[in-house]
Amino acid sequence: MQAVMNGMLVKLNSVLFVQAVHIQAENRPITDSKTIGAHLGTKLKEKIFKASQARRPAVKKHIDHFNRCYLNYITKFPDQTLSDAADYPLTYDNFVAFPLDHRFWNDGLYYHSKAPWAIDADVRAGITATLNLSRVQEEFQLLAQELCRAIGWGVSYYNRLTQTIDYLTGRVEAFNLDVEPRPDHIDSLALYKFPRKHKYKVILRELRRRLASHGTLMDEWSEKVLWLWDRCQPAGNQGFILTWTDMMDKINRSNTINSDVLAGVDEEYEETVLEVDLDDGEDAEATLISSLDGDGALPGVNAGHPVDLP
Repeated sequence: MQAVMNGMLVKLNSVLFVQAVHIQAENRPITDSKTIGAHLGTKLKEKIFKASQARRPAVKKHIDHFNRCYLNYITKFPDQTLSDAADYPLTYDNFVAFPLDHRFWNDGLYYHSKAPWAIDADVRAGITATLNLSRVQEEFQLLAQELCRAIGWGVSYYNRLTQTIDYLTGRVEAFNLDVEPRPDHIDSLALYKFPRKHKYKVILRELRRRLASHGTLMDEWSEKVLWLWDRCQPAGNQGFILTWTDMMDKINRSNTINSDVLAGVDEEYEETVLEVDLDDGEDAEATLISSLDGDGALPGVNAGHPVDLP
């Protein structure tokens, strides 16, 4: 008798599952509009609503039949606990809200499992919560790894830029002291026909611009990095954040994003590329005027002789 009644519950559960699949399929456009922002017109909404209303009486009939059979089962076998006990009595509103992986569709009725994971709602909820917590912890570990990589890249790139700038600055200062440094890998770079000193200045200008841009990026990251660090990093990784704070202190002290610094770099670049230390227009004009005032002729042209114009 018990097996027959249990088989009836299994059959009714299968019938209800078919109805649940149809309901989920009909309501899928509405679900997509809420989750992924898919467009849903008024006519389609009305069509879905009419289909749901047309299916409702048949679904309620199956639900009522299931509730009667379930009541008969627990009345005849009160010492038996089924996996669907937490959802009894079943209502239409609760039924249409069940996802297809809800506990109501578990295999407890089929295999007659009496284990807590199959029949105890609290145990099943605890298992789900434990698995979700494990997944969250794994995500935090991945975030911690990516955060360390980002910090490592930011610090190493900053250090490489500052070291190269210091190195080139030292070589420029050596030229200023009339001490020609030994050629290195930078001298082998093909950079138009600049002399060595001017080549260093051009490269320095670009490096300083990149350092300023990097400093701005790190300043934008700083608040988010510290926020993430407090929430997903183990104590053993403390060395990473110390290097980060040290770099941020250097950025703030050196004020690499100061526009005055970049303006000075532009002037240096202009002097390097355009060679403004040569005679400019004002000097040439003054020379011309003084020559004309002296003998009325252009420099290098004999007075009294016509000048051949091209």
